[in-house]
Amino acid sequence: MTALSSKPLVWERETGPNTYPQRFRAITPIAEYTVAGADGKDNWRWYRNGYSTGPGSLIERSLQGAMDAAEEHHRATLAACVETPA
Repeated sequence: MTALSSKPLVWERETGPNTYPQRFRAITPIAEYTVAGADGKDNWRWYRNGYSTGPGSLIERSLQGAMDAAEEHHRATLAACVETPA
């Protein structure tokens, strides 16, 4: 049996370089993920479809941390949609 894998989120900058907050977006067939924050302020947060996803959307210390958290949520959502044979 072949293990399933998902494509990684592809992030695009949504704001100009000197804008606050900075925003990046990744669009998939099942959701739109956004990360927003500012470098040096340790206040990056990720959103799904424009909304905070509750306790899973904690303030991250870095842009990469927020992107990684969104990626983890995306993979978990996809895994929840797939049924594996016993």
